[in-house]
Amino acid sequence: SHPVPDTAGQKGAQRILDLAASLGSDDLLLCLLSGGGSSLLSLPPAGVTLDEKRQITRSLLACGATI
Repeated sequence: SHPVPDTAGQKGAQRILDLAASLGSDDLLLCLLSGGGSSLLSLPPAGVTLDEKRQITRSLLACGATI
């Protein structure tokens, strides 16, 4: 859930990547994201678990960082 990443956001981000990867050279992809979108679509990079990303996000928020 916003702003701490969860499995729903991870699944959503992976679904978007899969959809984009399936597009052909004649396809058009239009992507509109608004405030909080990057927080809701959380797919950690290789080598980082979702739990690690959650912990990092919580630590940054506790220090006053904004999303």
